[in-house]
Amino acid sequence: MRSIESRIKWRLLLGSLGLSAVLGLTAWWWVGRQVRDLLDYQLEQVARTLVDHDFARAGMASQEDPAMHLAVVAWDDTGRLLYRSSPELELRFDAPPGFSRMDSGSQPDAVTLRVFTLRSGGRVIQVAQPLSLRQELAREAGLEILAPALAGLAALSLLIVVTVRRSLAPLRDLGEELTRRDAQSLAPIELPQAPGELQGALTTLNALLERLQASLTLHRQFIADAAHELRTPLAAVRVQADNVAHAADAQQREAAMTQLRGGIERLQRLVEQLLELARIESSSMQRRTRVELVQLARDCLVDLAAQAAVRRMELALDSRGEHWIDADPRAIRSLLDNLVGNALKHAPAGTGIVVTISGGPGGVALSVRDHGPGIDPGLRERMLERFHRGEGAAPGSGLGLAIAAEAARRHGARLELRAPENGPGLEARVLFAAGR
Repeated sequence: MRSIESRIKWRLLLGSLGLSAVLGLTAWWWVGRQVRDLLDYQLEQVARTLVDHDFARAGMASQEDPAMHLAVVAWDDTGRLLYRSSPELELRFDAPPGFSRMDSGSQPDAVTLRVFTLRSGGRVIQVAQPLSLRQELAREAGLEILAPALAGLAALSLLIVVTVRRSLAPLRDLGEELTRRDAQSLAPIELPQAPGELQGALTTLNALLERLQASLTLHRQFIADAAHELRTPLAAVRVQADNVAHAADAQQREAAMTQLRGGIERLQRLVEQLLELARIESSSMQRRTRVELVQLARDCLVDLAAQAAVRRMELALDSRGEHWIDADPRAIRSLLDNLVGNALKHAPAGTGIVVTISGGPGGVALSVRDHGPGIDPGLRERMLERFHRGEGAAPGSGLGLAIAAEAARRHGARLELRAPENGPGLEARVLFAAGR
């Protein structure tokens, strides 16, 4: 495929060549016309100068300048020849006044002349000039005009080639810079000499590289953390499996099997959370639908009701009317499951958990409030990080709040942990933009 540089150069060169050809032909025609008009003026002035001349007086030859390339014939009003500058010159007495074209004789080698005939004061003066001479003079004048024009065209072509090449040099530098890089080279691209049009693209490209660098760093950290977090439950499952294999009696074997099932469930929960977090992070969230948040929260509480009953905890939903948002239903359901599940895990048995949904000018607010020990203000932001568990926390992976925070961020919202307005506990609040 032809490069941008090649396309621009050829289009400019062909355009300048075409324009120069039109201007050159116009100049050629205009200069030729001016030369012909000037020669006609010369013929007319010579004729008017000779109309009162005494051709019988000696010294007529002084009136004839060979450098002027003019032929003169003089008649009286009766047609008698008074003067002829050349014996070979034969012109018609009855030629019309003004300019005309005629041959100098009837011979095959007769020269075609441009003749000016003046009838005045009983005289007929004819001044002639060969057409071939006039054409040669016009051609020479045209060439004198075209020579500098052609030199200017050559200089313009060179200027176009050099200018286009230098102007597109930053694009070549960018291509070479990208060619030298590999998948690990995500540092910002610096081209100080790049023009303003390219600086905007460079800024966008560097921002993309920065986001890609951050994403790769996050994924590397995620893989490292996941490998670290999976190592412990896998080791525990292996130990519990060994306990089952080496149990001394049926009672020990049953106890070991109970521990093994619990370890497998915890490992399964960790893997599910890891997959859910990876799905939310990799999702572009571009295909959203209108989601009725109250119904989604109601379904979540119904599914977690059995788990709440085991701990004698009450789940409540506080909302009036319907509240619609533009969202990914699966991601919002994951957010609700993790927020309510986190509250069930950390709140004391016998307490209640309230999910509140309210709408306002700023959007739709979702909050989950429990009556647990709460979180120290200095640790609330860290609790939203993956694999982070507070001291003395219940067993878990430390991914619940991280998944909820990532789901909120993907929807342009922010998960905020704060103390309730009254009483102990923790309130997790998310503000969504209202659906259209």
